[in-house]
This record gives sequence, C-alpha cells and structure tokens, in this order.
Amino acid sequence: MSDEERDAFYDECVAPKLAEIAIECAKHGISFVAAADTGAHLNETSFYVEGYTFAFKMAQAAVAAHGNVDALMFALVKYANQYDGGAENSMSIAVRRFVGAR
Repeated sequence: MSDEERDAFYDECVAPKLAEIAIECAKHGISFVAAADTGAHLNETSFYVEGYTFAFKMAQAAVAAHGNVDALMFALVKYANQYDGGAENSMSIAVRRFVGAR
C-alpha cells in the first residue's frame, strides 16, 4: 500500500472512528489525542476538555510538531509560560531556563 493509499484509508476509515471516540471521551470529561503516521502525513485527532493537564498538552504538542524539535520546544515553553511553570514543571531544568527567572 502506498503512502497516499494509507492516507486515504486513514481519512475514510480511521479518522471518523477516532472522532467518535474523542466525542465520547469529551462527554465524560476526558481529553483525547491520537496520532497516526501514514507515511504521507502525521494525522492528529484531538479534543480538549476544561481542566486538561500540562502532560496532555505536552503529548498534543509533540504530535502537532510533526517531528520538528524546535516547534516542540517552542510549544512547550509557550504552554509552560501559560501554566506559569506550575508544580509539574518547576523541577524541569530545560523548561526553567526559558520560563522566566525563578
């Protein structure tokens, strides 16, 4: 199967099912992220509910970065700033360097 055929299969068969799962999760207060690499694209299905964790946002940022380490790091710093570093990040040596003076 070619990359394009896998991508079409994902779009036609997998993505709608993941969207259904994401909606069901959201109804129960669960944030959801899934990634599928077809070779042609890295496809993402995600749904956020209020109160999602920084860990969830980290996972989503990794998928959204599509393998670009700089994009991932900038996203993590951006989200860490929004969370004000938070207890989850206060011990991170890498994030602490970029999230304002501590």
